[in-house]
Amino acid sequence: TNYLRADDLAFGLIMAAGPAAMIFLFLGSYVAERTGRSKRNFLRFVSVHRLLWLVIAAVPLWLEGLPAGVRLVLVGVVVFTAQAMANYGGAGWSAWMADIVPRSIAGSYFGYRARLGMIAMVTVSTAMVLLLQRAHEAAHVYAFIFGLAAILGATDVLLFIPVREVPRAPEAKPPSLLDILSTPWRNSLFRGFVLYSAVSGVSYTMMGSFQWRFCFEAAHARGLGMSVLQTHLLLSILPMALMAWVAPRWGHAIDRFGPRPVLRLSALCAIVLPCVWAFASHHTAWLVWLAGAALGLSWPGIDQVNFYMTIKGFPDARRTTYNAAFQFVLGVASVAGSALGGVCASLWQGWLPHLPGVPDWMSHYQPVFLTAILLRLGAFVFIFPRLQLAGDAPALAVGRWLIREVASSLPGGRARRIG
Repeated sequence: TNYLRADDLAFGLIMAAGPAAMIFLFLGSYVAERTGRSKRNFLRFVSVHRLLWLVIAAVPLWLEGLPAGVRLVLVGVVVFTAQAMANYGGAGWSAWMADIVPRSIAGSYFGYRARLGMIAMVTVSTAMVLLLQRAHEAAHVYAFIFGLAAILGATDVLLFIPVREVPRAPEAKPPSLLDILSTPWRNSLFRGFVLYSAVSGVSYTMMGSFQWRFCFEAAHARGLGMSVLQTHLLLSILPMALMAWVAPRWGHAIDRFGPRPVLRLSALCAIVLPCVWAFASHHTAWLVWLAGAALGLSWPGIDQVNFYMTIKGFPDARRTTYNAAFQFVLGVASVAGSALGGVCASLWQGWLPHLPGVPDWMSHYQPVFLTAILLRLGAFVFIFPRLQLAGDAPALAVGRWLIREVASSLPGGRARRIG
């Protein structure tokens, strides 16, 4: 967005374009439930989703002469279309995986799967950041990055060709589209979990989207004044590297304690640790590095619980409908968070200079961060206690167990087997 010269509002709208396509999850679920198969649509449509990134690669290379507004609209349309393809083709993926992976090891298995994915992400993103650091204004660099992402992404999808699919017998009376839309909302476990996830999701996206802008903002403009490399190290590479290390341990914690205590511990960390961002300045930037490292160690609990629910937590019957509704709500929350963050940032940018007693280090992004943290706290206090999730262990007990497990994975720690 820096290359496209997008302001805060345009940035928020582009960030919201992908999640806005979540409606196509229901169409994908409709097809998967009526046919009992998911693999073919996954391979076809998710491959197209990845290859559409080639259009974004063409924007800086061949469409530079277009007006800035037209380029922004084009990027937004491509992001929306690509995500629509991904949602339609990927709606049945979790049901496909649920038929293959046993419940007893689901947390551990997908924790290790997340580790491998994040190792690849850290490796590739580090190389891309170093490239951008050297030539961040060169059009061909952006074209190369998105072009490479398209090719690698499509290859990743095609690697699923050998994975077997266990066909699910279609219902005697195939569900209508209305059945697809309404089935999940009859389940009280789903309603409670999705409400908590929605409110939390708004706060996560609202803050996460604009942490990047705050880091890039110059120090004299009350930002952190970080370079592209420093920002990616802080917000992407450092937390992903730590998440890759501990994700299997969080997954095993779900198998051992159940999803409720794991989510409780991780959610508490996601409320307390980001408070640093609401008071950080160029002179105290080292604090956000500590918070980033701590969040990298604790965030996998939220990710792994969400993933566990889509694979094993929701009912088996019409599983794709639950996953479609859940992902749709998360998408709406992401749209709302990005758009709300953009609106709030724009408003505070105009208000802040006229407010008395504002510290000279405070940016217009920090009230956005504080609002997001308060939303998380509200969800935890008023919604989390009513969640119908398995497990009753205290968060402290889960934390102590995780510390021992992580310590055992350090050089010299005792070897152990996950099982």
